[in-house]
Amino acid sequence: MEKTQATPDAETRHILRHLLATISFRGGLCLRDTPDGFADFQAGAGVRPPIELVRHMTGLMEFIGRILRGGERVALPALPWPQELDRLSEAMAALDGVLATVPLEGASVDAVIQGPMADALTHVGQLATLRRLAGSPIAGANYPRAPIVDGQVRL
Repeated sequence: MEKTQATPDAETRHILRHLLATISFRGGLCLRDTPDGFADFQAGAGVRPPIELVRHMTGLMEFIGRILRGGERVALPALPWPQELDRLSEAMAALDGVLATVPLEGASVDAVIQGPMADALTHVGQLATLRRLAGSPIAGANYPRAPIVDGQVRL
């Protein structure tokens, strides 16, 4: 049986959706079962607490959709920790829908990857470090073999 060659558009969609699913998988490891007080954990002067990182990541997910569909970035109001987590999860699911359907011709895919997606990955790393500093490190994972699948983007 012949293997079907992916079109450039389909391959680009797969890469973007897989990167989003990776952010979700790794972010979920950092954000599930956090200890009491983690949302406001202060690691030091000038270090954003986890709740601010999560809100910023939500803004990044929404901004990616705006980059691809046209539009500007907007500020998000602060919410309590459980609602911030829900909003991030919902923003990732909405973005996955955009990535699965929006025409990518003429879209600045490079800008999406090197800008907001890379920024989100940086913040996932910060959240993992903050978990460790807060005395609740995340469990190790075999990331190359992790069950990361396009479309699975809930925390």
